[in-house]
Amino acid sequence: MLDEAKTSANDSAMNATKTHSAPRIITLASSKGGVGKSTCSAALAGALASREGAVTLIDLDVNGTLIRWYNKHGGKLPNITVLQATPDTFHQLLTNATSSNSAYIIIDVAGAYEATMIKAIAESNLVITPAKLSEPDLREAAKVFSEVEALNKRFRATIQYRLLVNEAETLNPMYQRHALAEVDASALTRFTHLMNKRAAYREIFITGLPPHFADKGRGPIAKAVAELDDILTEIVQILSEPTKAKAA
Repeated sequence: MLDEAKTSANDSAMNATKTHSAPRIITLASSKGGVGKSTCSAALAGALASREGAVTLIDLDVNGTLIRWYNKHGGKLPNITVLQATPDTFHQLLTNATSSNSAYIIIDVAGAYEATMIKAIAESNLVITPAKLSEPDLREAAKVFSEVEALNKRFRATIQYRLLVNEAETLNPMYQRHALAEVDASALTRFTHLMNKRAAYREIFITGLPPHFADKGRGPIAKAVAELDDILTEIVQILSEPTKAKAA
């Protein structure tokens, strides 16, 4: 099944070599559940919607976290649309979203190694894998990186990839510094800025508000907005550059 998905991804990966106008497609991908894909998707969507224009989120996760969030709180989320997709409806929904006025499309895939994840990766300008600094999360991140590399080599595509360290400790303890050094010595390329462990992210699915839409007068919200803005600056920069291989 995965081999068929890679073959059917040919046209999509080849399209990634072209110069893209809006919308840019970002996939949050990990073959492991519980890494924070949905939370990161919602937080980044809020940041992009507040700075870059309309955002369409495609929820491919069987848990349906993003579509439930949108159905309950969509009235508070200007410039954000969430579409629920299945493996069968994904391609058509993505085609429709690409034809919309969205500046960005964010795809939240299921936490499983399956054909639809490969298809989503092949459609992307940028693939982001959220991961905690744990061996299981980083091992799965390496699998996604390998898939991106394989698609780029096979189809001469230019799909970008970044690891996003999620739920980091704000005090940056010794174990975290050591783990980051290990990541930096590996083949994985990560965002310079981290998503720290903050109440503002846990509140997204309670209040319905991503940090950029919440009360920025609150200290925890302001800190989350600042780090998301730093990550967003990196995203915009990454998408403006050609693919570069990480030095061995």
